[in-house]
This record gives sequence, structure tokens and C-alpha cells, in this order.
Amino acid sequence: MGEGMHDAAGSPRAAGLPGAAGDAVARGAAPKNAPVPSDDTAQTNDTALADDTAQTNDTALADGTAQTNDTALPDGPALVQVVGAAIVDSLPSPTRLLAGCRSAPEALAGQWEFPGGKQEPGESAGAALVRELDEELGVAVSLGEEIVGPTPHGWPLAKPGAYLRVFTALITAGEPAPLQDHSELRWLQLAPGLEDAVEWIPADRDIVRAVVAALR
Repeated sequence: MGEGMHDAAGSPRAAGLPGAAGDAVARGAAPKNAPVPSDDTAQTNDTALADDTAQTNDTALADGTAQTNDTALPDGPALVQVVGAAIVDSLPSPTRLLAGCRSAPEALAGQWEFPGGKQEPGESAGAALVRELDEELGVAVSLGEEIVGPTPHGWPLAKPGAYLRVFTALITAGEPAPLQDHSELRWLQLAPGLEDAVEWIPADRDIVRAVVAALR
């Protein structure tokens, strides 16, 4: 995820690959054509496009793009919208979640998070997340439902004005590897107590609980 979005302090269905729970990622292509929700949350066609991107319906605008709220937040700070993926081994019946261990910045190094990054101006949440996962992990994904946060922009992060929207995702092509921002990737058992399985970035702990509640 983008550097500094969580900061040093803080207070969720996804792509799946074969692997033992809790083991570092060694390989991973996941099954395609998993069902996606019919609501208005971010979704993608699970078939990769010719240019290795994916189509999204993010907020169902007529031209297929999604609208991003880049207006100022109350009390002044500009909105920093971050998107993250709850990557699982199966969309209909998930049992494992892929997490990434931060390598930087120093304040976050060694802590675990949902892979993803900053949504750029004019970019839909779905398109941003597809791009970030390609850059960070080297994979193409199909997005599922959103793990809805407590605000219209998702889950608040430690940095003032920064919010995280988390979507489930399924890997449709590629083998995940820690290409950027992470020192390790690991499949974790999707079960109660997941928030204590590794040292999550503090701002992500409540999201981890929400992911488990939504998917299990």
C-alpha cells in the first residue's frame, strides 16, 4: 500500500492461490469465473483484458468508469483515498487470506496489511486496485464485494484525511510476489482471531475483524 498512508499508528472477498495457511507464498493461480455480487460495489470481469488490465463497474456510471470523491473533507484536510484487497483463495467459499508484510517506511516495516495503494484523481476505485495489485504483486485480479467501512470513504487511517476502501479479490493470472513495498506475502487462515495471527498495522485490525465476519 502507498507509503505513509497508515503512518506509524492507527486505529474486507479476494483472490486465492493454493498454499498452506500461514505459509509464505510460493505459487498461485486461482480459479476463474468465480461469482461476483450484483450490488453496486466494485466488481470486475474475471477475464484479463489484452493489456493485462481488468474492467470495473465500480459505481456503475454510464461509461463504465467510477466516480471518485476528491473534494475536501470536513475541517480542511484533502481526501486521500486508498484502496486495498482482501485476497482470498475462493470467492464463494474462502478459507485463506493473502497478507503482505511492509518493508517501508521504517515506522511500518515488519507490520502486515492488505495489499493496495492510493487511488489517483480520475481513477475509479476498482481500476486503482487492479493497477496497484499488478504493480505490487504482479497479478491480475477479479474484484468482488466491498467490505463496507464506517464512513462514505471507507475505513479511517492514521494519516488525517486518509481512508481505505477494501474489496474482496480473486487472482486470475500471475503468481503473487513481493515486488514493491513488501518483504513477504503469506496466506493466513480466515478464521476468528486472524487479527492476532500476525502484527497487523494498527489501523487494519478492525478491518481484519470485519473481513472475517463478512466472509466466514
